[in-house]
Amino acid sequence: MGWFSGRPRHEQSVKSMLQITTGLYDSLVDTDHAVLRFKCRDSHFRCLFFSLSTVHGVCAPRMKNPDAVLNECAHSLMKHALNEPDTFFGGQVEPQYAANAGAAYLQEYL
Repeated sequence: MGWFSGRPRHEQSVKSMLQITTGLYDSLVDTDHAVLRFKCRDSHFRCLFFSLSTVHGVCAPRMKNPDAVLNECAHSLMKHALNEPDTFFGGQVEPQYAANAGAAYLQEYL
């Protein structure tokens, strides 16, 4: 089911990290079992990038080029968040703000 499809390792790593990251994020923000209390306008964005940093911390030792995988995942998640600004930022934001905030949160969490 995709594990041995002949795709390059990098692509597989990115796909897997995104899948695990979004699963962790979804479990943290699940309204039926909410673990966290979100108070900041961009709390969901912060949680998404916290999830990414957590997954990266666990998976990085098994990757050939973990920084490249992290950068691609961060870019993909940022684009996703910008497509749903009300959920992740509490309203419209400039793409540059999202890029700066995402990089700062990743640096803080890693």
